[in-house]
Amino acid sequence: MRYLLDTMALLAYFNNEEGADFVEEILNNNNGLYISSITLTEIYYIYTRRVDEETAEKRIDQLKYNLDVVVIGEDESIKAGVHKVNNVPIADALIAACAESVDATIVTADEHFDKLDVPVVNYR
Repeated sequence: MRYLLDTMALLAYFNNEEGADFVEEILNNNNGLYISSITLTEIYYIYTRRVDEETAEKRIDQLKYNLDVVVIGEDESIKAGVHKVNNVPIADALIAACAESVDATIVTADEHFDKLDVPVVNYR
């Protein structure tokens, strides 16, 4: 099965929060693991703001090494616009569009994805 991990799932994993074990199981037992390029942005700014730039860079390196990054192109941008009509944050709309482009299920606990017609698994 293919999975695209949302920023929330990765933060739970990195910070050993609720659901971290579930995310770890997905990471250890699946091929076809993805993140959206917007997730790199979110992880970088969250860790820079909350910890420091060195930690942010370490997290980005870990993600790029272990997961395939879905780059946001023209098709994903247009599909995200379709999702944005459902009143979800633009980052979530882009993540959903990226998941669709690789036929992946989104791993998240973010309720915004419930408004969209995309497959989701809740890690909590």
